[in-house]
Amino acid sequence: MEYLKKLGHTKIGFFSAFLDSMVSNERYEAFLKAMNRYGLEVNEDMIAFGHYSSDSAKYHIPKIIEHNPTAILCSSDTMAYGALSVCREMNINVPEDISIIGFDDIDLCKKSTPQITTIRQNRLEIGKCAYISLESIIRKVFINKTTLRPKLIKRKSVKNILETKKVL
Repeated sequence: MEYLKKLGHTKIGFFSAFLDSMVSNERYEAFLKAMNRYGLEVNEDMIAFGHYSSDSAKYHIPKIIEHNPTAILCSSDTMAYGALSVCREMNINVPEDISIIGFDDIDLCKKSTPQITTIRQNRLEIGKCAYISLESIIRKVFINKTTLRPKLIKRKSVKNILETKKVL
């Protein structure tokens, strides 16, 4: 959110999976907290819940776009790829007309056009945490939760709105 705000984005949509999983809930709560932290208004009409698939985007992204967001934050890269495809079908250019960010940093992000800006989860750290959790269960020492620090991977699907305004 900090990155989008620094680039001049204030109307930010959110596309996630249904809130029936811990991951979906945590990403939604993080979105709301970040919007609040950076003084950005949450518009419920620019929030949609589907499935962790690219196909889900066709049902939800047009409804978000009706409210003219400058960016859409997606809970997964496959959802971001779906959003990118829907935008292309609607003759909306990414990032010229709207910016899209995904989450996970799967290979698809580097192969899409434009390449998708994303939040990378360190897979090696995830594996280490899984090992530690299993080891702890075996030793009957239960770990409730592990928190990892993701990293923003800047690619081509996000536009700097402030630079555009300077040119005008």
